[in-house]
Amino acid sequence: ELINDLCAVRDQRDALEVEVGQLEEVMGCR
Repeated sequence: ELINDLCAVRDQRDALEVEVGQLEEVMGCR
């Protein structure tokens, strides 16, 4: 149970990082 929760949190964080990266590209931050 706990391991599954940790994996879910990691997946959400990875997805968030991808979204932030795309946003930075759109705004010309990189």
